[in-house]
Amino acid sequence: MNTKTDSENSKMQESRKILVVGEEGIFSESLIDYAVSVAKRLNYDILALSVIRNELVEVSDKSEKKFNKAFEIKSASGGVGYSYLLRFGEAGVIVEKIIHEIKRIGFVITGSDESKEKIAAEVTIPVFSVFLNKNTKGGKVMAKEIKKKKPVGKTLGYGAISLAMYAAVFINADTVT
Repeated sequence: MNTKTDSENSKMQESRKILVVGEEGIFSESLIDYAVSVAKRLNYDILALSVIRNELVEVSDKSEKKFNKAFEIKSASGGVGYSYLLRFGEAGVIVEKIIHEIKRIGFVITGSDESKEKIAAEVTIPVFSVFLNKNTKGGKVMAKEIKKKKPVGKTLGYGAISLAMYAAVFINADTVT
């Protein structure tokens, strides 16, 4: 299923794209956010691809719309062009076919390392994986407060040892050389 009209498809064909791969139709929230953010900064469109391994799985229109609804909403709110495809088979093989069918795909983003390895083995464009980091807020990692004791005692101890070593060397300079 493609959510664009023919004129929008021709525009999509002309513009640079990020191919975002969701296995079994799943696009994590962090994957969607990252893809929309990158597409907006680079002025790319998004081509979301749901890959379902088993062709015997029946996908209804309702579940297919559920797969891409969040992605469609976030893309629209970010002002990013969006298109959706659903394919059955192995992720690497399908992505390789899509790259040859649809031109100007800059790179691929996926939600798992396993998918990344499968896809990277088949294609020649860059493939990135995105993971959910629960310690992020506002795009920055929230550092935990670190309570360190001031190392005054250790500093004085190492200083005293160094002083003793240097004194021993200078006192016994005739023996050392």
